[in-house]
Amino acid sequence: MLLAGVFDGHGPEGELVATFCKRFVYDFWKRHEVTSAEDPSEFLIVMMQECDKQMKKPGSGVDCSGSGCTAVVVLFYEGVMYFASVGDSRAVLATTNPPEVLTAHQPPRREDKVILEQIKVSRSLNSEPSFHAVQMTIDQKPEDPVELERILQCGGVVMRLEDEMGRKVGPYRVWKVENGYPGIAMSRSLGDTLAHEIGVSNTPLTSMRRIEENKDSFIVIASDGVWDTMENQEVVDFIEAYRLRSVKNVEMASYIDPVEPDNVTIAHLVCEEARARWLAIVESEDVRIDDVSCTVIELNTSVRKRVKAPTRTVKTRKEVVDVEGLTKGLKRSETKIRDPKRESVAELPVKSEEHMPSNPPEVPVRPAVTGKDIRRSSILRDVTPKPEPLNP
Repeated sequence: MLLAGVFDGHGPEGELVATFCKRFVYDFWKRHEVTSAEDPSEFLIVMMQECDKQMKKPGSGVDCSGSGCTAVVVLFYEGVMYFASVGDSRAVLATTNPPEVLTAHQPPRREDKVILEQIKVSRSLNSEPSFHAVQMTIDQKPEDPVELERILQCGGVVMRLEDEMGRKVGPYRVWKVENGYPGIAMSRSLGDTLAHEIGVSNTPLTSMRRIEENKDSFIVIASDGVWDTMENQEVVDFIEAYRLRSVKNVEMASYIDPVEPDNVTIAHLVCEEARARWLAIVESEDVRIDDVSCTVIELNTSVRKRVKAPTRTVKTRKEVVDVEGLTKGLKRSETKIRDPKRESVAELPVKSEEHMPSNPPEVPVRPAVTGKDIRRSSILRDVTPKPEPLNP
């Protein structure tokens, strides 16, 4: 039996949240290792829900009211892989035998991610792929019709921000109608007390697959900082190109410059490639580099030769469609508003005065994201615009 996971924190206490979840999951699994074999998928669900519950208790040492984390874990038991995820961290399998029907798919890139297509071309390996990339977990985004319906029923709204030119920027986010919080960009997470009040869920989605010997080669689990810059197949091809040249069994990453396959692990090399692409994005857009974490687990280390995967048509069970009711955005204006907590002037997204509530409610927490970062931008503490709710 083996358990592996990646936890990606967000918000002002995101690092503490991710650390709490990592430790809790490990301790919980060690205490219940025997019973986890009875129903591994159900065990993973209970484990994450209990993690969320314990973190929110007084005395946990973590303020998760405006902070949280995504999580993706895989449990190996008797030749079967069991996956569970909350949020947009992802698990991808490299195999020569993909299923006829995929239950998960890589979301299409938004129209504002043209730069990533240019980076993809410039950093392409130009080699024939040896394996198919099969996504084993579903990215839980608020614009997904099922997730959107739950959020709307709980009183939340889902929309994107707009820049000064009226162009939509960044991902769809979940907002509380009366005060414009918390601006979280996923529909499921651990922590995020405010977001959970308006439909964001702590229940993971699960999947499973029996390992096929000599066909399934390795599993990649990583945060969205990797998947935002590299497509599933790109990651698999990159790992296959360099993994046999990379260092194995390293207890702690060595921060060496320049980073080469022969001085770091393959997981470290994937993170460096993602970081290099983020730097190219930063040069062209006003964004910050996202957190980048990755773990690679080899399933079949005996296969040393690159074997070309057979070509086959793979169908997806779920079509990518535009979701009605997600066309509005929250305006970012030129208005300058002083935030006393930051002692500086920040450019904030605000509505005109006629849409501002006369007595805005107090919000005793900081937002999960900051106003200066367009990609992660939200509304700062003392500004409480009231966006119009969307029709489901």
